[in-house]
Amino acid sequence: MKHILLSFVLAAGTLAAAADLQQAVSLYNEKKYAEASAMLKEITRDEPDNTEAHQYLGLSLLGEKKTAEALRELQAADKAESKSDKTKVGLARVYIEQKNLDKAKAELTEAAGINADNPEIPYYEGLVALGKKQHAEAARLLEKALEMNAENDYAHYYLGVAYSSLKRPDKMVDHFETFLKRQPDAPEAERVQSVLRAVR
Repeated sequence: MKHILLSFVLAAGTLAAAADLQQAVSLYNEKKYAEASAMLKEITRDEPDNTEAHQYLGLSLLGEKKTAEALRELQAADKAESKSDKTKVGLARVYIEQKNLDKAKAELTEAAGINADNPEIPYYEGLVALGKKQHAEAARLLEKALEMNAENDYAHYYLGVAYSSLKRPDKMVDHFETFLKRQPDAPEAERVQSVLRAVR
C-alpha cells in the first residue's frame, strides 16, 4: 500500500512539473520573458536534468537580452541533448548577438541537419549573411524564411535592409511598408519611416 501511495505521489509531482513547464513555455511564446525565466529557473533548480527547461530558460534569457546567461543555459541543454534544432538555433542567436557569425553559421548548419523544415533556420542564416555584407544571399535566405513562415514580420524588415543595399528601392519599399503595417510600434519603425520618406 505504501509503495502504491509513493508511486502516486511521484506521478502527481511529475504531472505538476510538466504543467509548470507548459505554463513557462506559454509565457515564453507570449514574449513574457522575465516571467518565463523566473518559472524556468525554479524548474531547472528542482530538475537539473530537464533539458527542455534549460532550453527555454536560455531562449527566455535571450529575450531579456541576458546573452551570457542565455549562452550558459543553451550550452547546458545542447550538451545534454545535441539533437535539438531549437537549441542549435538558440545558440546561433546568441552568437549573432555576440557578432560571432562563423559560430552562428555552424550552429545553423547543424540545426538544418536535424530539422530542415524549421523556418527559423533560413531567417537567422539571412541575418548571418547580412552581418557578412552578403546582401544577395541574405535576400535569398530571408525570402525563403518568409515562404516558410509568412508571419515573420522581422523578415520583412531585414529584407528591406538587404534590398536597400542591393539598390532595389521597389522591393525595399514593399518590405518596409509591410513591416510598418504589422509592427507600427517596433523600435525600428521610426528609422524605417525616415527611409521611406527619403525615397518617396
